[in-house]
Amino acid sequence: MVDSELRNINPNSGFIVTATEYISDLQRKTLDLLYQPIIGPVAYALFNILWRMEFDNDKFQIKNNFELLSLLNIDLSQLYDARVKLEGSGLLKTYIQETESLNKIYVYKLFPPLNARAFFKDDLLSVTLLQIIGEKQYYALGTKLIKKVYDDDNMKDISKNFLDVFVVKKNDLSNTPNVTKKIRANFSNQNDTKQQVVRDVKDFDFNLLLDILGQSYVNLDSVKKSHDLILSEHLLYGIDEISISRLIEKATNISTNILDVNKFKLLVSRQFERANNSNANAFQTVTKSDDIKLNAAEQSLVKSASFYSPIDFLIKLKGANKGYISANEEKTLRDLVHRMVLPKEVINMITYHILVDQDHASLNKSLVDTIANDWAKHDISNAAEAIKYIRNRKDSIKNKFNKKSFNKNNNRKQIKESLPDWARDDYNPHKDSKPIDKDKKRQLELELEELDNNQ
Repeated sequence: MVDSELRNINPNSGFIVTATEYISDLQRKTLDLLYQPIIGPVAYALFNILWRMEFDNDKFQIKNNFELLSLLNIDLSQLYDARVKLEGSGLLKTYIQETESLNKIYVYKLFPPLNARAFFKDDLLSVTLLQIIGEKQYYALGTKLIKKVYDDDNMKDISKNFLDVFVVKKNDLSNTPNVTKKIRANFSNQNDTKQQVVRDVKDFDFNLLLDILGQSYVNLDSVKKSHDLILSEHLLYGIDEISISRLIEKATNISTNILDVNKFKLLVSRQFERANNSNANAFQTVTKSDDIKLNAAEQSLVKSASFYSPIDFLIKLKGANKGYISANEEKTLRDLVHRMVLPKEVINMITYHILVDQDHASLNKSLVDTIANDWAKHDISNAAEAIKYIRNRKDSIKNKFNKKSFNKNNNRKQIKESLPDWARDDYNPHKDSKPIDKDKKRQLELELEELDNNQ
């Protein structure tokens, strides 16, 4: 899939902002404390600007991107990056509307943030936040934002119901008034279902995981309830079914046999930190590619890129050079994976190309995005194609350089250096000279005598 949307955006592109509902003060609090670390300051600012525009514009007037660029003081690529972060986190949906003038109008539909309880129950959002801010701050936010409720198990409910307190005409209950029907119709026409953050994962066999755990003490129903969490962990870190089954067993309460999802998240986080601090130098090989002619080293690279998840692949490369993964590098890879533009082995080749071919010490987000856009544009779908593309690009640059050098030398003017007369072998100082006139000669002698007398 080629993400060509960025190339189609220009500062004059028009857009309309709409929303499914108003945002509350409590939802703004979760936006500030929970979403902002994930989406970053630019996307956070864009979200707030769009909400303000939506609130002030009840007639859906068309605005253009130039206004957003000016308010945020960013360029188009930064605007696009902020927009897709809002889309990926479930805060925005983007649509394209065709007009009679054939100009495309973007429609930005805003969604309010989840409340704190729903946020922490969302596997992908909560795990991502945990990886960014760490266990200590994550736990502090969770205990602070989720409201504690007094235990009512041993209490008797004596509350009155609605009809015990209020009088409503029975006729209006059986025959809904027309005005009520109209209002309900407006609500039913709106698609206000929050976006799903978890995407389908096709390279993970959940039934195999259940079969593996079927021989253990783990309650399988509790595992099934955590389906999305497990898939999101696999999506981010490439953890296979066997490894996840072991983590689930460690995270299961031995008294109840129920999976403790919070403990499971922490175990995954700690395992990633241990892998990040390791110095493993060897790459495993499990696949084979014969479509493109590769030498032995390139074949080994293809196998490694195909086997490892993007984060594991980066861990191996950094470990081989006694380096470590920074938070920005992890976030850069996470953003690229979530866009679903390139397969994981192609993402791994981008990492290899930057760290090894170009000998950079770390992954720079701008450089990663530039290469990713270029490779997506040229439909690079596997590691072997990436190697071929890199090879052809190097040859093309080399040929252009050689051709330029040849043309420069060939077009250079052939300058024949001419020696001065006095430097020639056949120089004759008296050649072509004319005899001096006697009167002039005598005058010159008199001037010389006068000069000598003066001295």
